[in-house]
Amino acid sequence: MKFRTFCLSFAVAFAASVFAAAAFAQAPSDGPADGQLVRLDAKKLWRFGFLQNAPLVSAQHLASHVFSASISPDGSQAVMFERGLPKQPNILHRWADGKTSKLLESREVSAYIEWASDDQVDIRQMDAPFFREGARLRYQVTGKPQLKARLPHADREFVVYDHDDVIILESKQTRTLQAISDPAADRYFAPVLSPDERFVAFCGLKTGVLVFDIEANAVVFIGAHGTEPAFSPDGRYLVYADTRDDGHAFTQGNLVLVDLKKRNYRVLANPGNEIRLRATLSRNAEFVAYTTAAGDAYRAQIRK
Repeated sequence: MKFRTFCLSFAVAFAASVFAAAAFAQAPSDGPADGQLVRLDAKKLWRFGFLQNAPLVSAQHLASHVFSASISPDGSQAVMFERGLPKQPNILHRWADGKTSKLLESREVSAYIEWASDDQVDIRQMDAPFFREGARLRYQVTGKPQLKARLPHADREFVVYDHDDVIILESKQTRTLQAISDPAADRYFAPVLSPDERFVAFCGLKTGVLVFDIEANAVVFIGAHGTEPAFSPDGRYLVYADTRDDGHAFTQGNLVLVDLKKRNYRVLANPGNEIRLRATLSRNAEFVAYTTAAGDAYRAQIRK
């Protein structure tokens, strides 16, 4: 435990000191050890090809006044988050069979929703969505909605979280901590582990969306101006919003679909120039759900 505490302290100190950056530069080249930090290296970035824009078909309006929309693995349902008024509970809505209904009200739930199965969702607690101590709340969404369990990170091999603008990867098997973002390049937040535990996606204030390959011990993709990354249920695809803003509000938001297996990407066609944000994918990236800057949620099929 003392060594693990030392490692985390080392990571934080690195973010603020030139000495630590120089020390890392002298580290062995055979991969980071416990406590070391991963530096951005252009030579380790994969080459991605661009394909023509992907049309969206069968678009359906799901709800208004919502912040996020998470689609089920089979694409038949969506759970949407509406932030409650001050001192009021947050609201989750469910769309299924062409109808939207209120699912539950609770101040504990957040906008960060992942589907554990076709009828259960895991929701990060509002008070600590990307912190080590943040638990996941598992809800049954079919039949009578109910809280099934409070899940710590113990049911996964890897744990990812941010600590003082640095992304930390923790392994249960090797009992190691590793800082996988480069604090010399940017400040980072909102890490997401892929369902197959192969990749970690996170955001940088200046760099956009980054994808870290756990097996390769390297950042392999950077999507400039990217925000709100989300993986498909099998971990093969990634979707994020390529956004611009004027310092006060979003002025652009196009959705980018990345195939991490074939190493190519496409922009989801947006003929109406909607400002699209916070997208999620079904299995095989067949369906996408997203919200707009105006607070409307949609579900559509992706034509490949």
